[in-house]
Amino acid sequence: FETGDFKGARDSLAIVQQRLKRQENAPERSLTIDLLAARVDGSPARVQQIASEAADANLVGLALKARLALLEMRPAGSRPAEAQKLAADANQKGFGLIAKKATALATTSHRT
Repeated sequence: FETGDFKGARDSLAIVQQRLKRQENAPERSLTIDLLAARVDGSPARVQQIASEAADANLVGLALKARLALLEMRPAGSRPAEAQKLAADANQKGFGLIAKKATALATTSHRT
């Protein structure tokens, strides 16, 4: 599919989701695809649910990615404290790239 082809992206993600549902022990892959789909759909409620499910399943990296995605969906002025908390959590758990992205979100928030 082409860049900006949200219908194509949704269709492709739906196919992958159906295939993953048939596999056993694929929660991380399934939740990762669900996170992508929720981002394409622009669904903060679903992203929050995925963050909670990933945390409950002890999928630390995925939970942090979902929290980052949730912050990216919010207006810049409403996220500095949460972005700083995410950066600290990600650094503590060894996820430097997520920490850098969260720090950038916090810094961008302060400039607006």
